[in-house]
Amino acid sequence: MFTTLNIINFLSYATIGIMFVLIADLKYTLKASLITFIVFIFSSFGLLLVINESGIFQSVIPTTILAIPAFIFSAFIVKKRDFQFVFSFFTATTIGYIIYTYSRFVSILFDNQVFLIIGAAIVFYSVTIYALKRFRTHYINLQNQIQTGWVLISGFSLTAYVLLSIMSIYPTKISERLEDAPVFILVTFFIGITYIIIFRLISKDVEMYNEKRELAMLELDSKYHKSQMELKDIYYRYAYEDAMTMLKNRRAFEEEKIKKITDKVLLMTIDINDLKLINDQHGHQMGDRALIALAKAMKQTFSEHHKIYRIGGDEFVLILDGLDGENVLRYTEKIEENLTHLCQSCGFTVSVSIGWCCSVKDKVKSIEEMVKIADERMYEIKRNNKLNHHYA
Repeated sequence: MFTTLNIINFLSYATIGIMFVLIADLKYTLKASLITFIVFIFSSFGLLLVINESGIFQSVIPTTILAIPAFIFSAFIVKKRDFQFVFSFFTATTIGYIIYTYSRFVSILFDNQVFLIIGAAIVFYSVTIYALKRFRTHYINLQNQIQTGWVLISGFSLTAYVLLSIMSIYPTKISERLEDAPVFILVTFFIGITYIIIFRLISKDVEMYNEKRELAMLELDSKYHKSQMELKDIYYRYAYEDAMTMLKNRRAFEEEKIKKITDKVLLMTIDINDLKLINDQHGHQMGDRALIALAKAMKQTFSEHHKIYRIGGDEFVLILDGLDGENVLRYTEKIEENLTHLCQSCGFTVSVSIGWCCSVKDKVKSIEEMVKIADERMYEIKRNNKLNHHYA
């Protein structure tokens, strides 16, 4: 019973099972699946040897006889019984068949020297198992990422298995007709090349899929960051901008006010004269138009890097970095000129009172002090009842 041929047959059968377990997407752990499959291999192969003692299946390779029960058993240890499973099973079986046949060729070349034959079989199978173990993670990833095309390539693997099975046993065992060995080797060579091409194409598809996924992720990440920036912008506008005039609001000014002055700064406070009277006589809508017109007039007068705030109903503050008090008159006249132009269609005159403070000239070190000085000058003008544009 324990002949050299039976030992090689068992190694072939066992290795096919191990190879399948290594490349299949298993339902259970790798260790549990291997142990279960090995128990199945021992029991089924032992049973086959007992049957063969009676002379049945003498002309048939044991792996061929056991392929069907092994296929059924394998279906119970994988996650999905689909064409990926079919491809994996018959690929492992085909590789095992090829190695088995090559081992038989070696045995014939070396006059059936037992240890040399068994050693060659062990080396062939060990190298194959090691390669598949290294390939396992990549192959399972391919199965998970590629969901189409498995019908075609599983058909190829089944065809390769059937072809090699027929060539191995018909009309007699391949070991008994060595004149056909070159043809068998050539067929296995083309099968191997076809497998390499298949896996290269699958890997290429996966690479393209991963590239597209990375591009999609980058695009998604870009959109996410863009949306975050937009949300921050919206938050800033709601938190730090006045909805009516689109100027910075009191909250923004309070944050600016606590900063220390490191260079010359001109600060101006502006108040619309008699805004309540405008609201009472012409309506709040006209009062709002006057506020918006003043905001536009200040924007037209000063560049974008200067800071303009609406801190109350009709109270505005300008912080003009790098400017001093020498040109205050020119600035106030320009504001009045722009305001008059913008209010031509209002049907009434809009005037303002302006106070100012220069950090250098007034020798102050904080925005808060500057606001206090500018307010005093502005209210002094109001007390003098000057209806046109004035400055202190």
